[in-house]
Amino acid sequence: MRYRLRTLLIVLAVGPMMLAGAWFGWQRYLEYKRQREFDELVELVQTIIIDSRWDDASVDEASPRP
Repeated sequence: MRYRLRTLLIVLAVGPMMLAGAWFGWQRYLEYKRQREFDELVELVQTIIIDSRWDDASVDEASPRP
């Protein structure tokens, strides 16, 4: 019976810390993932704007006139 009680005490002592670490680690991973996706989106938009081959005349011709 001692072995079972000792195991229970170890699990109760270590378990909450492990769960807290996993919880905060998961939250930080999700935050990192969102930031990385946002950075990739900003880079894509900048690439489209900077590498755009349109000049002002073609934009004016393509836009509808009222």
